[in-house]
Amino acid sequence: MKIAHRMRLLPRGRFGKAVYRFSVFLLFAALLSGLSYLCLEARTAGKEAAGAAEERRPQPSGRPTAVSSSPQNNITGRTVVDIGPLVPSDPHRPDVQQTGEKPMVGENGAWVACDLAGGVRYGENCGSALKVASLAKLFAVVAAERLIPDWEQTWVTYREEDYIGGTGSLQYWIAPGDSLTVRGLVRLMLEESDNIAYRMLLRHMGRDKVEEVLKDAGLNVASGRGNLTTVEDVAGALLLLLRGTHRNEVVGWMVASVYKDGIPRGLPEGVFVANKEGYIGNSVVADAAVVFAPRPYILVAVVNDEADGEGYQKVREISSYVYKLMNSESFIVPHHESPAAGQEEAEGSGTV
Repeated sequence: MKIAHRMRLLPRGRFGKAVYRFSVFLLFAALLSGLSYLCLEARTAGKEAAGAAEERRPQPSGRPTAVSSSPQNNITGRTVVDIGPLVPSDPHRPDVQQTGEKPMVGENGAWVACDLAGGVRYGENCGSALKVASLAKLFAVVAAERLIPDWEQTWVTYREEDYIGGTGSLQYWIAPGDSLTVRGLVRLMLEESDNIAYRMLLRHMGRDKVEEVLKDAGLNVASGRGNLTTVEDVAGALLLLLRGTHRNEVVGWMVASVYKDGIPRGLPEGVFVANKEGYIGNSVVADAAVVFAPRPYILVAVVNDEADGEGYQKVREISSYVYKLMNSESFIVPHHESPAAGQEEAEGSGTV
């Protein structure tokens, strides 16, 4: 201070000291603001590292064309959650004609769209097991619905074994001994796809218990190495979450997701969408969404082993196609009757 006063860099007296202290305060505030900005940039730039790239397991080509109310899961052969009968894609249907050319996903991709109003579904390769990366977090939320009644009062303490890089903000500030509620963990999983929150929740519930609960619910996912499951299973998980006790919060957090590169970008401007994205560089592009269009529906689209740009483009094309299909002016709700009624239709009534 004496040197500063002699050099006349600061006014002397109490006023000078006040100015000096205020200047130091502003300097520290600027430094903290800069650090916060850098952390935010690092968080938003991170990509999901949910597993290492691997070769896709060989699956039967094609998809079922017969209407079925009990689709079979190719991972285990067990019946999955009933998400409605599959409607064959008839190019002569007027609603299909208005949608334009159907996107080609190939053997490395799959999609399924579930009409929430009519209870039917469309899709391609619906039963093929593919890598879905962080869409597996949706299955963990389903398990939490069944295993943890009170999300607000149940706390989970962070351990060093929970650490993992990739997406999410917890990696930048959480320390051993810190605790979060299950509600906070699920929110981070859905809004930021936080990998540490996902590990903490799985450890708290117990992986064996989670697997048991999911099997009882009719869902299948093979954790690790990209997380193998089918688009049918993911759609089933979304449907269960929409029926769950925490559905309003879950949908709200999915609406607030920071990742909107897939299904949302294939929709017209202004369409309300709640989605969860999965990504592994040049290996997995996956998105699962509830689209609150005039005719609401669930859409799950997955592309494996494609360059990032091509994978995202395919997902957007599927999204655009399904939106037009579900919301065309001539949309036909496929009609499914009991066996007796079906016999009457065969005798003369028209069918779709």
